[in-house]
Amino acid sequence: WQFIASPFNSSSITNFVGFSWAPKSYDLYKFEGAEEGAEWNNHKDGNFEDAFVNGRGYLASYETLTTATLSGYLYNKDNFDFTEVTYTEGGNFANFHLLGNPFPFNMDWSNVTVENVYEAFATVDPLTGGYVNSIKSEVTTIPVGDGFFVEATGEYPSISYNAGSKSRGEKVEYINVVASGKQGSNNVIVKHSGKEERGFSKLENLNQSIADLYVKNNGRQYSVLGYDNDVKEVELFFDAKEMGNYSISIEPNGKFESVTLVDRMTGIETNMLIEDKYTFTAMANDNPNRFVLKFANGQEPTACSPRCIIVKR
Repeated sequence: WQFIASPFNSSSITNFVGFSWAPKSYDLYKFEGAEEGAEWNNHKDGNFEDAFVNGRGYLASYETLTTATLSGYLYNKDNFDFTEVTYTEGGNFANFHLLGNPFPFNMDWSNVTVENVYEAFATVDPLTGGYVNSIKSEVTTIPVGDGFFVEATGEYPSISYNAGSKSRGEKVEYINVVASGKQGSNNVIVKHSGKEERGFSKLENLNQSIADLYVKNNGRQYSVLGYDNDVKEVELFFDAKEMGNYSISIEPNGKFESVTLVDRMTGIETNMLIEDKYTFTAMANDNPNRFVLKFANGQEPTACSPRCIIVKR
């Protein structure tokens, strides 16, 4: 499974999937959210556009390694407005939109401007079918031909790209927590944003054997969530889909004096700034409310020459 997008203004879908007489060894979906869950419409079932829509992402799969062809007139501007992003009150997955890089070059995420769209996005790992969550404040790109999920959070949402405008997201400290198993990985981002916020909702992995990792707020699951700076503990929910050995690692971005992972089942506390990962065994029917992440922020050090030493008293 992989997300794809067309860098052309118009590119035939028939050329991509093969002619009608060719073996139907592919799947090509477009995403249309629904209140009760995600809805994927398959090209095989009809009710599909004839050409790839520039700026829209698609989900594609072939049974075997295949060279698929896209052709047409390249989109030759350096700006783009993603006009299909809408908001539905209480719509859950209806507010998720699978977009695609419309350009023949990598999109620098620092050039993206959003309004009533959460400053995070999700891509899919083509090797495992699991989602990878990222936040807008990271220095990252959307490669040519790739798609990505965004979530609208309020009325009149908008997302646009302008290569000449460095509109970087808010500078926040965060901890990227990654849970890994033999089926793949899942991640959740804990932000020190200085305030509670709605967050980026948890998406169900395309590979449903991958264990889920998420945080919760008011009963809702999130893959990215911001907390007040005074919050020092966050509950991490881990849902193993099958029995196996797993590990949790962290990628801190910011000045953290300590980051401790507490395993409620075993009582083990691990200093995650020292250990590369914490390994454990889990069953499919384990209580998902298993872990707690404890952390403390550091302070900005006083300016000092290369030869001096700062001593804390």
